Amino acid sequence: MSDTTTDAVRLLAGVAQQSERVAMDSELGTPVIRLGLITTLYFRNGHTLEMKRRVEACFSRFYDAFKPKLKWQLFKRMRRLSASGFASTRRQVVESLPDEQFIWSIASATQAEVAMYSLFVMNTPQGQADNDRSCLKMVLPWSCLTEPDGLKNYEAWIRYLSSEVQAEHGFGGLACVLPCDGHQYLPWEYRLAQDYIGKLRAR
Repeated sequence: MSDTTTDAVRLLAGVAQQSERVAMDSELGTPVIRLGLITTLYFRNGHTLEMKRRVEACFSRFYDAFKPKLKWQLFKRMRRLSASGFASTRRQVVESLPDEQFIWSIASATQAEVAMYSLFVMNTPQGQADNDRSCLKMVLPWSCLTEPDGLKNYEAWIRYLSSEVQAEHGFGGLACVLPCDGHQYLPWEYRLAQDYIGKLRAR
C-alpha cells in the first residue's frame, strides 16, 4: 500500500471517529447534527434568464444523480418532491421575473431535520444585483469520500457547479450540518464551534 493510500485511509478513519462524536439526535430521536460535506458558491446575475437556466441545469443534474435520496422540495412552501412538481418548479424558476427573488431547494429531509443530500439556491433580484450575490449550496454525506473515486467525484461536482453558475468565490469541506430551521440548536452549534475549531457549521 502506498504512503498516499495509507494517509487517505488514516484520514478517513479519523473523520469517521469525528462523525460519531459530532452526531446528535433530539429527544424524539430526530437527527439534528451530522457531519457532512458542504459546498457554498456565490455568483452574480441570478436575476437573468441565462443564469436561471444555469441554475436549473444544476438542479436537474443533482436530481438525476441522487433521485432515490431526495424526498422534499422547497419553493414558496415545503412539499413532497415529485417528478411533476420538480418539472413545474424548474419552469417557474426559469420564467420568474428579473425583480423576483426565489428560494429553491431539493433535499432528503424537511427543514426541521438534517438533510444529508440537498441543493439550495437563493437568487438576488435585479434591484440588488449590483451589491449582493446569489448563493448556491450543496450538501452531501461525508461518507461519499469513502466510495470508489469519492474524492474525485466530489471535486467534479465542485468544478461543475462553479463553472455552471460562474462562481466568483465560495468554500467547501467538512461541516457540521444542522436543520435549516434549527434555531433551538444554536447552543449546540456554539459548543461545536469551540470543540472543533476550524470546522465549518452549516444550516
